[in-house]
Amino acid sequence: RTWLVSDGYHLARALRMARDLGIDAQGVAADPNPSDRTYAGPQHLARESALLSFYVLTPEGMRRRAEK
Repeated sequence: RTWLVSDGYHLARALRMARDLGIDAQGVAADPNPSDRTYAGPQHLARESALLSFYVLTPEGMRRRAEK
């Protein structure tokens, strides 16, 4: 088992990519840095949602899931 530690916004995408690569992954969201406001708010959430959707819908992401 592999543990992935990432920003909470990135964790869903990181776990999906790891699992598509055949890695038995468990995720842990790191505590955000209170002085770092770049990852706060709806813009960042929208970006991460778009990136996860892009990964899921691209041929590479689909191919990895089909290989399972």
